[in-house]
Amino acid sequence: MRLDVIIPAYEAHDTIDRAIASVMMQKIDEGDEIQILIVNDASPSGSYHDCAKYWAALGRFPVAVIDRKKNGGCGQARQTGIDAGEGDCFTVLDADDVLGSPFALRVMLDGMKLDYDVVMGQFVEETAEKTMITHGANWVWMHGKCYARKFLREYGLRFNETRYNEDVGFNSVAHNLTENVLYVPQVVYIWENRSDSTVRAKHDHYCHGYGWRSFVDNMVWVEEELRSREVEREKIADFLAQAVARMYWNTQDGHETLPEEEENNWPEMKRFCRAAMLRYADILDMGKLREGYFKVAAETPMTSVPYMTFDAFLERLGYTEVIAT
Repeated sequence: MRLDVIIPAYEAHDTIDRAIASVMMQKIDEGDEIQILIVNDASPSGSYHDCAKYWAALGRFPVAVIDRKKNGGCGQARQTGIDAGEGDCFTVLDADDVLGSPFALRVMLDGMKLDYDVVMGQFVEETAEKTMITHGANWVWMHGKCYARKFLREYGLRFNETRYNEDVGFNSVAHNLTENVLYVPQVVYIWENRSDSTVRAKHDHYCHGYGWRSFVDNMVWVEEELRSREVEREKIADFLAQAVARMYWNTQDGHETLPEEEENNWPEMKRFCRAAMLRYADILDMGKLREGYFKVAAETPMTSVPYMTFDAFLERLGYTEVIAT
């Protein structure tokens, strides 16, 4: 079986060798193949061709570079790698991260050989404060996941053009299209959440400002994608109930953390209500919405005292009045 390891790279010349080294040390079964695809997302500081030649010369795994002429963000860089790859499956490795063990790719390939659409392992988040957080099965990040290319082709699943939270958009669609998923409780990926990354350097603005509005964009997009593929309306409604509950909890945190962004976020959340939720008003009654609320609440650590109830939140979105009529 052939696996493509896609490494999106933007100004990653200082870290990418470490990422590639973690691939080169992988132990795989005889007959399996790995191809490394570096996608240069128009890095101003230069190409990665010398880097690729150095690692390819070791003779372990082939390394290719794909140069994008225009910067498109992580999602579009990943899509470029997906389109260029020829493997049976692929995984994504960020240029400042590493694989979690010498057996990480074997673990995921073993699952792929059992004909799963998605195989996911655990990943460890190494924070800027040097604390370690272990993440289990999740449908947020791309970290530690392997995807069957035939699954993506069957449903025509591609990344959209948003620059932030595109991974949760992509994975939310995938999650709702298949239950043929294997979770392996082993660490296969280490996420170095760097202090100079977009998420860290502008953490509050990302979580409660421009990144959050991009999350809303992706949730609208997910509904459109699921509807175009004729996914059951009940299933889409379940997804929307949990999505709006996550918006509620983020709004509570944002009210305390970054109140100046709150007024910018409300129009976007109301757009989500109009563009996505109102289509399912016959299903999304208060019972269904509260189910989503309690599910998300159980997974969401409380970091502040809510300043409004979930019902009041829905009322401000304009949704309570709709389902009451």
